[in-house]
Amino acid sequence: MRTRVLIRFTKLFWKDLGLAYVFERVQRSAKKRRDAQLCDIGQQRLADMEKHSLELQRRETSRQRWQAKENREAGVPDTQDVADSSTSMPGSNERMAYRIYGATLLTWSLSFYDPQLIEARRVTTAHLLTPHAPIRSNRY
Repeated sequence: MRTRVLIRFTKLFWKDLGLAYVFERVQRSAKKRRDAQLCDIGQQRLADMEKHSLELQRRETSRQRWQAKENREAGVPDTQDVADSSTSMPGSNERMAYRIYGATLLTWSLSFYDPQLIEARRVTTAHLLTPHAPIRSNRY
């Protein structure tokens, strides 16, 4: 017959053996090691967030350039003045979308969180710009 016994090596146990200083040293070492791991994890998360933010900025810049090119090709009046006046403010892309296209505000703001909405936003924007032109669905 086998039995399992849980033995907990507490501070009192090590003190009774005369090894309390070893126990405390190991505990301090483990705490320092865990703190260093948590610090590394936090720095890695910050680096990932920064990388993601830069990627979003790059995509947004690319999207604005592509949209300006499509506007020029479609003969739509230049909206660069509106974009220049609001790009420095947080959420300016959503406000610009509302001023220019109205209904695309919701899809633009959600597209940053849901990749599937990026295509919906592009299709909606393309249709509002040139309703008679065929919509290319392989842009994004």
